[in-house]
Amino acid sequence: MYKDLKNNIINTSYQLFMENGYDQTTVNDICKACSITKTTFYRYIDSKEELLSYFFDDINERIDELRTNAKIHQNYVQQIIDAFDLIIEHMLQFKQELYCQLYISNLKENKGTFSQINDLKEIVVELIEKAQTTKEIKNPSSPQIIYNVLEHICFGCGIQWCLHQIEDVRLEFIQSLKAILIA
Repeated sequence: MYKDLKNNIINTSYQLFMENGYDQTTVNDICKACSITKTTFYRYIDSKEELLSYFFDDINERIDELRTNAKIHQNYVQQIIDAFDLIIEHMLQFKQELYCQLYISNLKENKGTFSQINDLKEIVVELIEKAQTTKEIKNPSSPQIIYNVLEHICFGCGIQWCLHQIEDVRLEFIQSLKAILIA
């Protein structure tokens, strides 16, 4: 019951944020759409801003698919691209305004939103190791360092996208990733 109601609040909130915008959606709007009271809302969620901390939760549900692909396919660079593409796909799904709010929220107070994808990190580091072994990636740096660079590039592209400095965040990231991995 607890988890179901909390998930309903989170999912309904994102739907309202997408339809009306983050700033235009109030806690009252969320409560009304969920048919709950404000007291119930605050029993499950500390603030409207906290809702953004759940942004990457559903990415973790797709991690098993990545693990399966990592065991089957041999093109490790493409698998790394696919892994990061989960983040980019998520960004695009939630649009610039909401993604900007996510950054703002995390800059005000580190909500840990971007550290919630540890399973993805584990898979990508393993893929980098495999790609280095097969010489698909010629960069001899530690797989952890390479992952960190790729993560920084991914989120840097996200910030540039939020600031309307790049139009195609996916293309920009993939080009940058390939420059690091296979240049």
